[in-house]
Amino acid sequence: MDIILLERIRNLGEMGELVRVKTGYARNFLLPKGKALRASKESKARFEVMRAELEEKSLQRKDKALEIAKTLEGQQFVVIRSASENDQLYGSVSPTDVVSLLKAASFSISRDQVQLDMRIKTLGLHQVIIQLHPEIETLIWINIARSEEEALLQKLRGAESAIHGPLEEPVLNEDEALAVLHDEEMPKETNDQDAHTPSESNEFDTVEGSESSQGDIEEEKSTP
Repeated sequence: MDIILLERIRNLGEMGELVRVKTGYARNFLLPKGKALRASKESKARFEVMRAELEEKSLQRKDKALEIAKTLEGQQFVVIRSASENDQLYGSVSPTDVVSLLKAASFSISRDQVQLDMRIKTLGLHQVIIQLHPEIETLIWINIARSEEEALLQKLRGAESAIHGPLEEPVLNEDEALAVLHDEEMPKETNDQDAHTPSESNEFDTVEGSESSQGDIEEEKSTP
C-alpha cells in the first residue's frame, strides 16, 4: 500500500514522503495511529494544508523528548528472574516488561517506542533503544539477574568493562557485593606474607642477640 507519512518513521522515511509498505502494517499501525495517510491526490493536498501544524507539533514533542533523553540516557533497570545454570531465563523479558519498568520509574513510554526486535531470554546487561521522538532516541540498560546481589555484580562488571575493556575476573565477589548492597564494610584481604614474615628490625635484633649469646658462651669456655 502507498502512503504519505505524517511524521518521520525510523527505517521508513521522512514527513511528507510517499512510501510503499505492507497493507497490514499500514492498516493495523500507521493509519490508526495517525502516522500516515493513504496515498491519493486528496491526501496529498490535505497533507500540504496540515504541514505547518504537523511541523510545529513535531518541534514541541522534540523539545520534550530531548529533556526526557537527558534524564533517561544510560540508566539501568533491574529485572529479577529465575534462570538455568547456563543463564537461560525461564521465560523472557518483553517490550511490555520494559514499558512497565519505565512506568514504575515515572517515565511514560508506549510499547511501540521500545525498539526491541526480539524478547530477551538470557541473564546479563542488555541495551535497549527507546524512540522518544522520530528524531530522538536514547539508550537504556536492562539488568536481568537472579537476585539483587547478582544484579549489583553485573552492574559493577559493566562499569569496569566500559573503562578497562572486558574483564576476566569480577570486580567484586558475592560477599563483597552483598556488603555494598547493605552499606556494610567490605571484608579486608589478609596478606599471609605480611602476617608471617618478621620485620627487618626484629630479624636484625634476633641475629644480633644470637651473636651476643654465642660470644658469651665462648668467653665462658676460655675462662679457667
